[in-house]
Amino acid sequence: MDIIQFDQETRRFLESLPIAIGIYQFIDQKVHTVLLSQGFLDIFGLDDLQGALDLMNSDMYRDAHPDDVARIADIAYQFAIHGGTYEAVYRNKNPYQDHYHIIHSSGKHIYYRGVRLAIIWYMDESRAQQEDNESSRLLKQMLFDNLQQEMDQRRRQYDDLTGLPHMNYFLTLASKGVKHLIDQGYQPAILYIDYSNFKTFNQHYGFAAGDYMIRELGRIVRSFFGAENGSRFESDHFAVYTTLEGLESKLNLLYEEIAKLNNHKSLPVRVGIYAESFDLLDLNKACDYAKQACDYLSGKNYSTSIFFNKDIQHAAEIKEYVITHFQEAMEKHWIQVYYQPVIHAISGTMCGSEALARWNDPHYGMIMPNSFIGALEETGQIYDLDLYIFEEVCHDYDAYRRFEDDVVPVSFNLSRRDFDHSDLIERIENIIQHYHVPHELINIEITESAFVEDVSHIGKVVDHFHALGYQVWMDDFGTGYSSLGILKDFAFDEIKIDMSFISNFTAKGKKIIESTVSMAKKIGVQTLAEGVETREQFEFLRQIGCEKIQGYYFGKPIPGYKMSEHCKTHDIPIVSLNWKDYYDAIGAINYLTDSSLAVVEDDGENFKILYMNSAFKEELTKDNIVDYKDWEKQLNIKNSPIHVFHRRFANEQLRKCEGVQTTTYPTSHGYMELKASVVTYHEQYYIYKAQINHVQLSSNDELEYHDNLLKNLYYLYSDVALIDLEHDTIEGVISSLSSQPIAQETITNLHECVQTWEENYVVPEERERFRNFCNPDQLYDRFMKEDQPMLIDFFHSRRSDGHYECLMHVVLPVVNTKFKKLLYVTIPTGQNNDERKQMSES
Repeated sequence: MDIIQFDQETRRFLESLPIAIGIYQFIDQKVHTVLLSQGFLDIFGLDDLQGALDLMNSDMYRDAHPDDVARIADIAYQFAIHGGTYEAVYRNKNPYQDHYHIIHSSGKHIYYRGVRLAIIWYMDESRAQQEDNESSRLLKQMLFDNLQQEMDQRRRQYDDLTGLPHMNYFLTLASKGVKHLIDQGYQPAILYIDYSNFKTFNQHYGFAAGDYMIRELGRIVRSFFGAENGSRFESDHFAVYTTLEGLESKLNLLYEEIAKLNNHKSLPVRVGIYAESFDLLDLNKACDYAKQACDYLSGKNYSTSIFFNKDIQHAAEIKEYVITHFQEAMEKHWIQVYYQPVIHAISGTMCGSEALARWNDPHYGMIMPNSFIGALEETGQIYDLDLYIFEEVCHDYDAYRRFEDDVVPVSFNLSRRDFDHSDLIERIENIIQHYHVPHELINIEITESAFVEDVSHIGKVVDHFHALGYQVWMDDFGTGYSSLGILKDFAFDEIKIDMSFISNFTAKGKKIIESTVSMAKKIGVQTLAEGVETREQFEFLRQIGCEKIQGYYFGKPIPGYKMSEHCKTHDIPIVSLNWKDYYDAIGAINYLTDSSLAVVEDDGENFKILYMNSAFKEELTKDNIVDYKDWEKQLNIKNSPIHVFHRRFANEQLRKCEGVQTTTYPTSHGYMELKASVVTYHEQYYIYKAQINHVQLSSNDELEYHDNLLKNLYYLYSDVALIDLEHDTIEGVISSLSSQPIAQETITNLHECVQTWEENYVVPEERERFRNFCNPDQLYDRFMKEDQPMLIDFFHSRRSDGHYECLMHVVLPVVNTKFKKLLYVTIPTGQNNDERKQMSES
């Protein structure tokens, strides 16, 4: 149906009337403004006729008092649907007024050219206030009394905020409505609609925004299902009766409308649907079933619906059972602590565990957390559960420490409801002191959503926990409104990346995880990824440097007494708390680099490659090494040139010198520059961070031939130094000990260098012979007079472990230097000091 059009003469006459009237047409469940008089514009302070029409069609009650809007909107709707007469008194303040005026409106339906129209007259009753006499005061009081009486009558049946019927009135209307639908052959359905995370939204955007969301949901319910077909039961909870026919498409459109609210910063809604038999069912019960279905969708972050079924009914029965039997479950230890291992990603060691509640019920069997945690949070009983779990953890520690050598830190969860209790810290401290548990063995996990409720209070509690020596972790990082803001304002030791990012293992999800890990390292916060179930997920997290891993890939939650056997079966080493700094330092390395990077563990005997990125592997391929595990084996073959070289580099440079150390070694096509530094150490174990860069040489046949000879000699020599007799200097090329003189590159004063070497590195009984062999004043003459190609002798030199090793010392002239430059090298003979004595005695 189209909006009716008056002829030009009639329209001009009606629009010029000084009496305030409006003419309206009801089409497709919506009121359309057809015509407004000049008197209407005067009363409501509107200057432009077309602007007034646009306002009435888009926001009819813009200037009405907020408390009156829902009431008069419903009066108008009832008048449009059922006819009769229109009568409404309400408060209005136009743009030129500084206080609300009382508007009295009345009207009726007329027919014009066969079309039903509503004509409404408006009077500003507050004008009577301008006359200061007894009659005006009586009229004013009468109008206010009439308005108050009308509002009180309305409030008994309708909700002021949404204009929808109250619950009791709705149940009366719905009982009749459902019966009417059945009589007409339709299948009735009861809907229960609820915003997801409304409380969090309310606290984030404020109560005014929350009221706006409730009003708008009421408006949308009216527009989709009718003004009498819905009700606001409480807060953001709505009930609707409707037909099952076409419901799915109608809900999809409803979701779209809701998504537009609050400038598209809206909330999803959960819709529970009951559409089974209504024959013998009380409507109250039907609403309860629809609510149970709605509650079943708790935690969904998108708009969706579900029909009530037996599984949902069973879940609701479990919920009721949990609430009523909770105290008994604690007293009889039906609730038990299970532990899930936390794995250090780079080393593969178990560095902690999370304490999780499991309810092993004699009637229902194993009740999983998602069946009782939410219920206990609703009732506030979660506080007792969390303290119970913490005490069980401390009790387990007291028992295990007597039999287990390796006790790892345990994390346990605090619910946001726990922070409502002023004695939270006191209760925790009493428990930990009773069982003599060190604070550093307890990590406290606080879910991110808790900070939305009372940031200031929870922040103070976090600081207090830190002051007492606890680590505090943020759980479910990335799922709330203000993850980064919370991380900025509060000190966390670790963030747990929510499993939703892991389970949804898309390219975008990976980028988010990678960015989170990188950001956390920059601000000194560790990361733990939970919900890891596959090798692919683990390898990705390991490569980007996520410090810790938790998930079914390394083990499901199990009772504490089974943990040791689980780790033995799956070859997972357990590390005790005194290794924490060691492994924390490994985790703090920035693994997200384009440069080559390897992390190596050295126990003084063998090298173990903990990590190697693709850039490092690519550099190794230039030396024809394609399997880094095979390369690790080569590094650990005792007395092999590669092992001797790297062991010497580790012992004499990395372990004894601070900062980045550099060395080079030959490859099949050039040289490899190796840079490394010590990251951390514990007992005899050291962690090195290494970088390599392959240097390619030009291919000249003759140079390549000589180069290959030099490469072979490189691994043969322990020390190489270049002596310049003319300038009285010695320059170190290779040094087997970081402390000996030639390790300091170029040194002036050959006599001092020889004396230092003699006194500190040569066995005492050979020092005089060594002094004569190396005497700088005689070296030139000896080559000139003796016509020898080189000078050779054997001396026992002190190694890094304090023992003496027999080395062949060789001095030979550099070509074309006229014996002014000499090359001094030492070569291991494989004999130690004891063997030397035996040989001399024989």
